[in-house]
Amino acid sequence: MAGELSLIRATGTRDGEWSADEYDVFEGNRPIGRIALRSQAPEGRPWFWSITVRPDSAQNHGFAVSREQAMLELNARWLNPAKP
Repeated sequence: MAGELSLIRATGTRDGEWSADEYDVFEGNRPIGRIALRSQAPEGRPWFWSITVRPDSAQNHGFAVSREQAMLELNARWLNPAKP
């Protein structure tokens, strides 16, 4: 069963300079994705989410209206992966 997901600012988990709106998503100690505010995003949906530990697929990323909504969408996809 999947564990609880948490957000940690990228400035605390990755080298380099990162915006205050860049986050890594962890399941326990394992990084599984990212959430970030993007200036080039669909209107009204500026928060990008991505599951980075699965193959690149349109099912493993998306845009949301808020950071909280992005986390909910990422979590839903994490718990229920798309079937190929």
